[in-house]
Amino acid sequence: MKRTPWLSTVWIVFLSTIFIQLIGTVFYFVILKNPAAIQPVYVITKGVMLLAPVVLVFLFGFLLAPLCRKRTIGASVGWGVLSGLAISGLTILVYVAFQDALLPFAGNVREKIADVGIAEHYLLAALGISLAHSLLEEYFWRWYVVRGLEARLSANASLWIGGWLFALHHYILLSQFFGLGMTIVFGTFVGIGGVMWSLIYRRTGSLLAPWLSHALVDGTLFYIGFLLIRDL
Repeated sequence: MKRTPWLSTVWIVFLSTIFIQLIGTVFYFVILKNPAAIQPVYVITKGVMLLAPVVLVFLFGFLLAPLCRKRTIGASVGWGVLSGLAISGLTILVYVAFQDALLPFAGNVREKIADVGIAEHYLLAALGISLAHSLLEEYFWRWYVVRGLEARLSANASLWIGGWLFALHHYILLSQFFGLGMTIVFGTFVGIGGVMWSLIYRRTGSLLAPWLSHALVDGTLFYIGFLLIRDL
């Protein structure tokens, strides 16, 4: 793929857009407390994540690899489901092993759920985020960001930098629930998960595999969240 010059307008715009989820998260998950203010900022953030790749590719001529390069539905489903189940199983084991250490933070989880306005619709929110939001993140992070970084960097450098960038807004999210130590550990695991999903995307050539894996993991995390708050 032809490399984009460092100081080109399209590259500068690209670099600015990759921080939109981090900036949005700071506002809708930390600064704002009223659901009436949180929800519009959330929608705008996700809208920019959806439209930024379209605008840069079709209006600015930003060079990206095809969104899906292969028709490997069987392999994609296999990779997605197996990896998703493996990560979900490991996540549940960690929860069971460290449940006593996590329970003191259950109040923080419940409070934040109320702040963002999903307490009365937890199941619907869990389904929506696990299915739709995970697809948006795979589209934005695995295709747009990691593939976009490859316009100037090596494939491996793009992979790891993309994973670190993906972890950034999760550090912010986690900091609202847990102490510094857990935030760093869990956020770093998220970054490693992002690297793994990029590798799966690279191997299968389709977003179907990382999306299925991501959706299963997000669903598991919402289930653990439910376990933490159900007796409060």
